[in-house]
Amino acid sequence: MSLPLGPVIALYDALTTPIPQLVALGLPVTTLDVIGTLRLALVVQQIKFALRVKAAQGAPNHGEEKEKRAPPTLPDDTALSSIWALLVIV
Repeated sequence: MSLPLGPVIALYDALTTPIPQLVALGLPVTTLDVIGTLRLALVVQQIKFALRVKAAQGAPNHGEEKEKRAPPTLPDDTALSSIWALLVIV
């Protein structure tokens, strides 16, 4: 193993090793699986927010007058917002 690739390979091995507590329960889940799941949840939240903003700026529904609507704000107290920095790095 060459010197520059050693840490990368060690990190990959650590991320793809199943979590022992979950293996004891019969779930072969790795750290990489958990990170991927959290990242997917964050992306889905961002898509949902983008669609809400687009709907708020869009045309009125049938029979409604066009009125200015304030765009929705992203909630600050969600669990996903607290892990944003971690998921951006990964």
